[in-house]
Amino acid sequence: MEAPPSNPASFVLADYGGLLRRRWHVLVLGIVVGALLAVGYLLLGPKTYTSEVSVLVRPTGVEQMDQVNVTNGRTDSELNLDTEAQLVQSAAVASGAKRLLNTPTSTSDLAEQVAVTVPPNTSVLTIAFDAPTAADAQRGAQAFARAYLDNREATARAQLDRQAQSVQNQIEDLQNKLERITDELATLTPGSPNHSYAESQRRVLVEQISDLNRELSPLLAADVSPGQIITNAQLPASPNTPFILYLASGMMAGLLVGLGVAVLLERFDQRIRRAEDVERLLGLPVLVEIPRGRGTPELLSPRTRTGQAFHELANFLTATLGNGNHVVVVTGASAGVGTGMVAANLAAALARMESSVLLVCANMRSATSARLLGCQYGPGLAELLLHNVVPEQVAQSPTLLPRLRVIVPGANSIEAAMDELQTDAMEKLVEELRREFRYVVIEAPSTSVTADAQALADVADGSLVVVELARTRRDEVLEGVRQLDRMRTAVLGGVVIQPLDEVRGPARGSAERRQPDAAGDRTAPLPKLFGSRESGRGAGRDGGDSGSGALVRR
Repeated sequence: MEAPPSNPASFVLADYGGLLRRRWHVLVLGIVVGALLAVGYLLLGPKTYTSEVSVLVRPTGVEQMDQVNVTNGRTDSELNLDTEAQLVQSAAVASGAKRLLNTPTSTSDLAEQVAVTVPPNTSVLTIAFDAPTAADAQRGAQAFARAYLDNREATARAQLDRQAQSVQNQIEDLQNKLERITDELATLTPGSPNHSYAESQRRVLVEQISDLNRELSPLLAADVSPGQIITNAQLPASPNTPFILYLASGMMAGLLVGLGVAVLLERFDQRIRRAEDVERLLGLPVLVEIPRGRGTPELLSPRTRTGQAFHELANFLTATLGNGNHVVVVTGASAGVGTGMVAANLAAALARMESSVLLVCANMRSATSARLLGCQYGPGLAELLLHNVVPEQVAQSPTLLPRLRVIVPGANSIEAAMDELQTDAMEKLVEELRREFRYVVIEAPSTSVTADAQALADVADGSLVVVELARTRRDEVLEGVRQLDRMRTAVLGGVVIQPLDEVRGPARGSAERRQPDAAGDRTAPLPKLFGSRESGRGAGRDGGDSGSGALVRR
């Protein structure tokens, strides 16, 4: 079975939920950093002070000539406050405020520092001015209010002057005409028609001049009152920085950055987090998923739900492999004790169903499975490969599972024995064990550490790949499956477990013994507990019948 290539970019909704659970510390760190940056900006960044001044606007009497009232606007018959609010921010008012402030700031920049509001149902303008200092804010607000009133008064005065000048011009024209008519009357005969007509014209001109003089008098005597400042600008006690807004913005920005960092970390993190990842991303069927337990390997009771899952796995192997004797290799995609736990529980489940089951602990670096089954520390697979020992002499029978036989890693020259796992001697041993046992479960080293699992898979009928979540990477599973596929061994599926911790100490019910120092010495003497191959089977290394199941070594 060739697994499809990993696609780490394939994310589903559940992946993002798991991402939040796994990377919550990154999100919290982002929020904290964002909040600290916001507070730092508030403390060290530029400050903005705002001062306000209230101006009561009065009609000057000339507004109707310049303004158009807006339907439903904040206006009356003479005054449009919406228009007045815009005039406060005009270039003319800003230029006047610039002169009052005696500042080099441009009029456009000054205008941008002003905000005008109109309280409902009033004739009041509230002029607010923003500045880096409290004093500048106070001076700026007062200057804009004064410049607005001055500009409004000057505009009204100019309008009145234009009106008065227009009336004065009309009066002068009429007076010139009146003088011509008066001079003409002096040359005409009284009572004549021409004299009567000229007299009537003179009376009309006198009346028009009188009317215009009456119109001119109020224009010349008009007292323009554009309004007044009813509340002077106050010195701001503190900057108007919205602390909550800045803090919330900083936290939100930090959250977004933290989420982005978490997604990037997740993209580059190749570790498998869920059982669904094994099937969806790697195409490897998951036969058993062991939920989170105590964090240490254990021999599960068949009465528990997880223990029952191993019985279901045993039934699956029985149905899949069919009749006959079979060899199943259990290997891990990454280094860890999970392989030993799975091998021990699978062998235990098969032993509860069959009377002829053997567990071979071929992972020389770990004795987890032997510890879980309560086997004693002593000679085992190492002695079978390096010395004239028969399987019957080293196979142990756990107290809790008397029908199960276990061959532990061994105590003699383990490093040298590890080299023998890929030789013909190991192949012949497996074939011998296959003839004697219905099921032979071999706990192999991880495919990411050595090629032992690949060599053992060559003589096996099927293999199981153990995947420890949050510890095994996708490429490790893919490479492990490829190694087994190259040997044309069926990869039956994966067993997904939570990450486990190594159990320290010797196997239960035994006293730990020291390994020989000569790792490569194949002639090191065996413990007295065991005899030689000749004494156990009646044949020597040089020939003769070695008996049923005897190991013939090259």
